[in-house]
Amino acid sequence: IVLDAPPNVPTDDIITSPTSAPSNLSSSSPSNRPTSEQDIGASTPRSKHFADECTSYLLSPEFLEDGIVSQMEFTRFLIHHCIQKGLCDDTTVITFEELEVGLQLEFILGVCSHEEQVDKAQCIDDLKTMWRKGNQFGFDADADGMDSLVQDVKGMCTKSYGYVLEMGLTETPAPTKLPTASPSV
Repeated sequence: IVLDAPPNVPTDDIITSPTSAPSNLSSSSPSNRPTSEQDIGASTPRSKHFADECTSYLLSPEFLEDGIVSQMEFTRFLIHHCIQKGLCDDTTVITFEELEVGLQLEFILGVCSHEEQVDKAQCIDDLKTMWRKGNQFGFDADADGMDSLVQDVKGMCTKSYGYVLEMGLTETPAPTKLPTASPSV
């Protein structure tokens, strides 16, 4: 876990881009939530491309420079990705808190990927304290743990795809099943 002091400018807490949120951004229903890797398209070429793009973006030198891959940088990637796919327009404003709860949890559990439940619980509690204080939190981008960082970020990006898809921030995967025959009359 890395703690980074919040910026002095209050508007830095909001990630903005030259696009607007898709119309279905806040209209998700619990019944549409992904429930398994197959449901979230984990094996589709688009999901793999998304995970690769997410990992490359978050592990770019500009984000590693400060020693943290933060929740704000993850949100910034999602906006960037949505713009690149032509799904958002130039008035998009999304904060980490506005993301689907499942997507927030994927980020948090990616950061707190400890095997021991006690360590994981302590990590989550520490993140909650940082969030309440208005601080950035995220993956520790220490050069000594780069292999682990790549693995953790890639895993988080892969698991996030279904939620990102559900929010309308990425493209729908191509159909993988054959069309069903029309019923005869």
